[in-house]
Amino acid sequence: MDKFVIYRRVSGGLNQIKSGYGLDVQSTEIDSYLNGLTDYKIIDDFTEIASGKDHKNRPILQELSLHCVKQGREELN
Repeated sequence: MDKFVIYRRVSGGLNQIKSGYGLDVQSTEIDSYLNGLTDYKIIDDFTEIASGKDHKNRPILQELSLHCVKQGREELN
């Protein structure tokens, strides 16, 4: 079984929405990919609204990273 942690991010400005890659479009793309699979589990789902320029200040991405490390440890036990 494939396991996934989903992460979506938008900068929060109108430009991202106008560009056609807002959260709804990201969700549609993710769903489209997962619909092509037969055996998978979504472990967790994260959404963040943060600037792409400030990659060091993304608390949700940091939380996701810690979550994945923890999941990896649990999988080994």
